[in-house]
Amino acid sequence: MRKIISVALCFLLSNVLIQVLNAKDKIRVVATTTLIGTIVQEISKGKVAVTILVPGGMCPGHFDIAPNTAKQIAAADVFIRHGWEKWADNFIKGAGKSSGKNIQLKTEGNWLVPDINIRAAEEIEKILSSEDKNNEPFYETNLMQYRRKVINKAEELHHRFRKYRNKKIICSEQQKEFLEWLKLTVVGTYQRPEDLNIKEISKLVAASKAQKVVLVVDNLQSGPGTGAEIAKDLKARHVVLTNFPRTDSYIETLEYNAGELEKGLQ
Repeated sequence: MRKIISVALCFLLSNVLIQVLNAKDKIRVVATTTLIGTIVQEISKGKVAVTILVPGGMCPGHFDIAPNTAKQIAAADVFIRHGWEKWADNFIKGAGKSSGKNIQLKTEGNWLVPDINIRAAEEIEKILSSEDKNNEPFYETNLMQYRRKVINKAEELHHRFRKYRNKKIICSEQQKEFLEWLKLTVVGTYQRPEDLNIKEISKLVAASKAQKVVLVVDNLQSGPGTGAEIAKDLKARHVVLTNFPRTDSYIETLEYNAGELEKGLQ
């Protein structure tokens, strides 16, 4: 019996040791947004330790970053950002990291658009493969699988939304690129609430009435209040989409946005 217990303990301790060693072997990536972080998770599938600084429901440009952010960046092997996060430069200086590990991505545009998201995934895969060459084939395989999933979802959404293309929409400027990718008819846009004035809103409402707009699409991270008021004036429907994955994956975020749009367009 003692021999059996000893063998069991040895087996348990060896498993714990392997897990600890594996955790130490993982490269540590800090991502500013969920757009970056969810792609890192998809490509690495657990072989990378990922920290995401800004929750998906918040605007990364106006988010109050926690005081320990510099420590998180300093502890990372790679810090990845879009480039428009103005607050990031100060934290990079505070972290004292070398420029080689602070990576500003080159993929521009709305990452909710599948074509752009795939380009971002390709860029991120190259970063992971460069930092973790032992797992390069693994990351390349995951990228191919991810690309196929995104392409399949994109084709499905284009098919689903064909019947809504003649319905007229106005939207937050932050959602325009995604809606136009769906080939929906966007006849007007509006800026963030802090950049709008009453004259601009009145002009947009008048033009939208003339166009017989049926739906107003807001952006969660910009604040949905403005669109709700415009929709009320137009007697149109109002939906709120997200520009960033919240607690779900990119594919799930696409499906969520599509579902909300369908509710508003039906």
